Amino acid sequence: MNATNYQLCSYDVWGNDIDGYEVNDKYKLDIISLPESPTNSQILKALKSCGFLKSTVKLSQLEFDGDEQTIYINVSRNGAPFCELAKN
Repeated sequence: MNATNYQLCSYDVWGNDIDGYEVNDKYKLDIISLPESPTNSQILKALKSCGFLKSTVKLSQLEFDGDEQTIYINVSRNGAPFCELAKN
C-alpha cells in the first residue's frame, strides 16, 4: 500500500450558525501520512494519532469533502470549516 503525505492545516474561522462561516486564515501544522484514496475512518484515525483530535471525536461529528489534492473537514452540526489536508 502506497502512502501519501498531506500537510495538515488548522483554520481561524469567523462567523456563526446564522450568518455562516468563513476561513480568515489557515496555519500549517503537521505532515500526515495516509494511504492513497484514504477513507474517512483512516483520516480520523491519523488525526487522532498525531494529537490533532481528541480520542473521543466520532466520525459522525465531522464531514469530509474535497478532491485528489485537498481534503476539507467541517463540523457536522453546523458546517463550520475545521481543517484541511493538502497533498504534499
